[in-house]
Amino acid sequence: MNIYSICNEFLSMIIDNLDNNYNNQEKEKAKLLELLTGKTDFNKVLKIDLSNTELTEDELRVVMMLIIASKAYLYDNYARFKEIIPDDDSERFESIIDTIEEMSYKDVITLFTDQDDLAYILIESFLCYYDLTYIGQSQCKEHVFNDKEKLKHLMALNPFEFFNISDFIGNNDMLQSEIIIQDFFDIYEGKIGFVDTESDDEISNFTEEDEELFAKFLEVLREKYSEEYVNSFLLYMCANVYEILTSKPKFSKDSDVDELVTYFSETETSQILNDLKTDYKFAGVILNYFYQSNMYISREELSRRRIKFKKKNKDLTKIKNLNPYFDSEEKVFTRKKVNHLD
Repeated sequence: MNIYSICNEFLSMIIDNLDNNYNNQEKEKAKLLELLTGKTDFNKVLKIDLSNTELTEDELRVVMMLIIASKAYLYDNYARFKEIIPDDDSERFESIIDTIEEMSYKDVITLFTDQDDLAYILIESFLCYYDLTYIGQSQCKEHVFNDKEKLKHLMALNPFEFFNISDFIGNNDMLQSEIIIQDFFDIYEGKIGFVDTESDDEISNFTEEDEELFAKFLEVLREKYSEEYVNSFLLYMCANVYEILTSKPKFSKDSDVDELVTYFSETETSQILNDLKTDYKFAGVILNYFYQSNMYISREELSRRRIKFKKKNKDLTKIKNLNPYFDSEEKVFTRKKVNHLD
């Protein structure tokens, strides 16, 4: 592995460890900055064996700083492009991007070493990038890599990004269903606010607030897209949920899952679409299943779901009617090796 891959892997391990131990972004940011500046020993968080890497701990810290800065820049440009920044924060956000674009990798190291306030802001944007699906991360890279000026700024922040340039799925190779998945998260978490789905056991028990969230979600969809595409978007969500519940029912009580699977199996596609648009309680169930099912999705996992679904369902008429992108997905999923990013 190259130096970028080694340091990125260790950084991912550290973030996962902090997530498990704190589950609080403010504490995670503070602890990560302590680790990067040497105030906390790496081995207090996790055992790091650098014997096979020819890297010292100080070198590891420096490259991690650069990775955080470059990923933050990728995310900030993506967030601006996708318009997922709160309106009252847009001016500050633009100022931060302008400041980052004037920085070199040496400035980044100084920033973290001095524990400047901007270091915390970079860590926050980096964590947002880290939480994106592989689809969102690919879209971040596509947006910056295809802009020569932005790419120049990125390389100034972190020359090691050279090793990461080809590690993404471009828009031309992205499935429409993958674009919908990421669009869902951009809208649901950015435009209308984050939904708390920590309890798997209570995923089908919703309040009026959940129903209002779907109403806002549908409103944003209709502002962005034609009604025809909105219909395809919603039907794909249903197909995705139907597939995951059939292949791996793990979210709720069996009776709840069985009832929903039976509903999808026996109900006409047009009626499902109508129910989704008019019954916001039902829509809330679908949205939350979709959220839980795709938070940490990979293309490989999408492919595995399809394989499991086809083993349990020999008749694919229903899923094909429900999923407008079934055939295009099959062309990718049935290849010998599925190209995916974790």
